[in-house]
Amino acid sequence: MKISIVTISYNQSQYLRQAIESVLSQKEDGDVEYIVVDPGSNDGSREIILEYESKIDRVIFEKDNGPADGLNKGFSYATGEYYAFLNSDDVLNPGTISLLSMMLEKDRTVDVWHGHADIISAAGSKINRYYSRRFSMTRYIYNASAIPQPSVFFRGSLFASVGGFNQDNRVAWDHELWVRFALSGARFKRIKKSLSSYRIYPGSITCDPKCDAERDSYLERIFTEVSGRGWSHRDIYISKLCKILEVAGHPVVYFWRVINGDPLQVDANGS
Repeated sequence: MKISIVTISYNQSQYLRQAIESVLSQKEDGDVEYIVVDPGSNDGSREIILEYESKIDRVIFEKDNGPADGLNKGFSYATGEYYAFLNSDDVLNPGTISLLSMMLEKDRTVDVWHGHADIISAAGSKINRYYSRRFSMTRYIYNASAIPQPSVFFRGSLFASVGGFNQDNRVAWDHELWVRFALSGARFKRIKKSLSSYRIYPGSITCDPKCDAERDSYLERIFTEVSGRGWSHRDIYISKLCKILEVAGHPVVYFWRVINGDPLQVDANGS
């Protein structure tokens, strides 16, 4: 089964080569189509991409209206049955394509496969693990469920059926896509392996406090859309209950978090 992977690149040349090689090194492990999109980097990223042009299936150098729009452009050329997207500062872990190819052949009813992710520093050292949890829409809208973006693989026809990414979403376009999938009745299944390495460092979107207000606005919008009402006082207690149930259902996740801390938090040095 062919897997199409899209990388969006923009001025992250210090990490880009590692991201590209992490995909290309696994092309022999399965039927992989690799697409790289760069809307106008000026830090040498385009030169790095061109070094690998003969091994990348399609290179797109076009202006876009932000990351979600760039991903939509990349996937418009995809021909695989399953899709994934790897940011230019993240890494696809060795053996992921081989494992996923085996899982796809084993169970063809799954629409969205998701696994864990190793958290790495700016320098690339492993500092934590981001555990993927069983997807629950109810817990998700109460911020009590999570799946790490670079470790998610989804059916291409499903992506097309929901209209792709919302290009107006600038902070959580991946999370919104999972919601659209769930609302359409998609079947999610977890792989209890780390499929990628997710780079967290000061300056990344995940750690940028400037995005907090926009994230809060997104969460409010999604909550209203899914529940059909606005947030009320009772939802504070429902949220706490959902988080208790999440702990009960994934005890190893929270044991790890007590020992190692919040995987999505870094200090000023990126560690």
